[in-house]
Amino acid sequence: MKNYSLSIYRISINLRNDRNAKVILCDFDDKRDILAIIGSMLETWKTHNHKSRLYNDKESDEERRVSRIRQDGRDRFYLNRLGRYLSGIIESGEYGTEESIIDSDTGYLKYMKGKNDAPMVPFYFMINIHENSPYGYLILERIGNIGIHTILTKAIREYAGKELGSNYVLNINPFMLKEVFEENMSVVSEAKKVILRGVSYGNLSLGRITDSLVNDTDVDADIVYKAGRDRVIDVRKWFNRLFENKRSSGTYVFENITCADIAFELKIGDKVRTVSIARIEGLGTNMDITYKVRYGSDGYPDFASIERQANILMSYIRDNDEGQD
Repeated sequence: MKNYSLSIYRISINLRNDRNAKVILCDFDDKRDILAIIGSMLETWKTHNHKSRLYNDKESDEERRVSRIRQDGRDRFYLNRLGRYLSGIIESGEYGTEESIIDSDTGYLKYMKGKNDAPMVPFYFMINIHENSPYGYLILERIGNIGIHTILTKAIREYAGKELGSNYVLNINPFMLKEVFEENMSVVSEAKKVILRGVSYGNLSLGRITDSLVNDTDVDADIVYKAGRDRVIDVRKWFNRLFENKRSSGTYVFENITCADIAFELKIGDKVRTVSIARIEGLGTNMDITYKVRYGSDGYPDFASIERQANILMSYIRDNDEGQD
């Protein structure tokens, strides 16, 4: 079975020459509203009367892809605006190659997919832009490792860039939620090993230890902590302190020891993996919904059940967004 998840991103706009000078997203530059701008863009992704109005990314180095707003069987579009929320389903598909399409039961050839044919996969999205806030939020569905983040954010930047002009910078970055992080960490068992990478500490200087016979610039230093026999390190208790000690430069500082990264040897399910702190932080930006949604006749999650999960994330965001900057 495929894995389905929702990824969370935070939207902001700042002045080009001052990243800290964030604007109010619903009222900036003479009453402009980023939600209205994105909504106008998505209106252009509708297909009317079988006349194609697609977002066609022909210039991508990785793949050629078309995207559009999905329609139901009665030609209604999955694009809904309710207050400061915008949600819907974007279909997206790759084209440019030719493949055989067979019957999975018999193996017989059904037809040949042409180079211009694009199998369209549905992806849910939700956007919320608060009133009088410098922050908005974007929730996107992922199916395994496939999603629409790259194509959608590229399109938003292209479209919004024409509206915003050169004085503003649009940011769309992953956003970590404590509730999602804790839910994901509940399935991760304790660590057997903790590795501080790229350590910088005067008393541990190799140049000092070797009386300058070795140049410190030629080496990287790691510190490894191993749990004793039949013991584990409860990393969950340590995470809050890790995040508190993270500097704006991305390094971590403990008792005058600075390190570039921290990795953990964890048992995840029945596998042992070494995971960096950056990857673990990412556990707070994606919520698995595989077993939380209903599936339609097409085999994909239905709109109502996936929107319920998105609304749960939005409720977490309302409780957390003021605390993260």
